[in-house]
Amino acid sequence: MERYKDETDAPALALVCGLASEHCEGAFADQCRTQAPILKRYAKCIRPLNTSVACKPLIGEIVASRPSVLEEADDPPRNPPAPGARVASNEDIKRDRAVFLLRRVANYRTAAALATFSTKGFDASLNLGPAEVYAAAARRELFDAIAADDMAKKHAVQRVSPLLQRCAKASPEVASKELGSCVFESVGGPSTQHLQMVVTAVQCDALAASLTTLQRGLEAVEAAIPFSCDREALNAAKLAYQRDETVVDAAIELAQCLAGQGASASVVRSAFLLVTDVAGLDASEAANDAADDACAVAFGTACQTLVIEPLFNGTEAPSSEDVDRGIAIAARLVENASSHNHSAVLL
Repeated sequence: MERYKDETDAPALALVCGLASEHCEGAFADQCRTQAPILKRYAKCIRPLNTSVACKPLIGEIVASRPSVLEEADDPPRNPPAPGARVASNEDIKRDRAVFLLRRVANYRTAAALATFSTKGFDASLNLGPAEVYAAAARRELFDAIAADDMAKKHAVQRVSPLLQRCAKASPEVASKELGSCVFESVGGPSTQHLQMVVTAVQCDALAASLTTLQRGLEAVEAAIPFSCDREALNAAKLAYQRDETVVDAAIELAQCLAGQGASASVVRSAFLLVTDVAGLDASEAANDAADDACAVAFGTACQTLVIEPLFNGTEAPSSEDVDRGIAIAARLVENASSHNHSAVLL
């Protein structure tokens, strides 16, 4: 039993359980007889990794492992959780550890075997099945595809697509969530072109709508980067992907940010459409009307914030320099809005 507590690798644990079942008696030996073949199957599933990998978080423990203790260190003070924040229960922590391990062991070489094994081999309380296995494998391969500049497209098609297809067959919701999580976590830097290439290369009919949403969201972020509005664009893109009704509010915030930072009306209107079309408006007349209104309001808000309020909300009369600055900003806004009649008329 002491040796069982210390071991983490599946082959070593299978050997310990085999010896215990043959030479020991009692409840521990009986449980070892049950777990030994499970450990052997798990070890066979992860053999392509050719490395030592823990197994207890996924399979479960007969007896608890020894706790990890930091010597000569006190627990740091913990701030109380923020209102509404998720407070992890012991079950949550247990599942999080299992998911973390699953993401280490699942890839295109091991996914099929682990998916079959998961139905009876994983700890039933974890609620992890084939969909989660294929999602973890697709996540790992997708990150590798994103990192591989020259071979990203080929890599995505050859390894990511089949895994996503199998995941979507088991659970479209799990597949869509994992796909969006990977892509949005990878947004950053001066461009999203590489991400767009990978998303375009991924093929999965069951996730066609999700892939289109991702592509348009990335295009919106790309358009916003030169104007330092990528944070607002990313927030709107995430809400659009989640089909969240508040995406319209986020899109309006994005439009106002772009207008205030010097974007032209065509960029403002296009970005608004990119993140609201995918939320269900489908480039309809209503979508175009909403984009026109949002664009006009964005330029009106920019004029109010950058010109009118600085000049007329103070207790003292504006200086000539302030007036000249306000006139220059107003002229720039009018020029940027000139390509959109609705915005130009409002200004």
